[in-house]
Amino acid sequence: HVNPQLGEKGFLLVFNPTTLPITQVIKVPVYYTGKTQSIRVREKEGQPRTYTISRDHHILLPITLPPKSYSWWVMN
Repeated sequence: HVNPQLGEKGFLLVFNPTTLPITQVIKVPVYYTGKTQSIRVREKEGQPRTYTISRDHHILLPITLPPKSYSWWVMN
């Protein structure tokens, strides 16, 4: 979900339905956030981290999820 008019520009929810832990780097499109150079991303209520936005408007976000779990990331 994205809305460039709000303070929180984007939201990502990821679910791991498997019985195994997952660690991956996922390509997240951020074009509709209105950001062009960098974006701050935090998992749940954690500390934000700054990611550089690529020329094709995405970031590479490393994620780790335990089995049968979910998490979310907020983009500012």
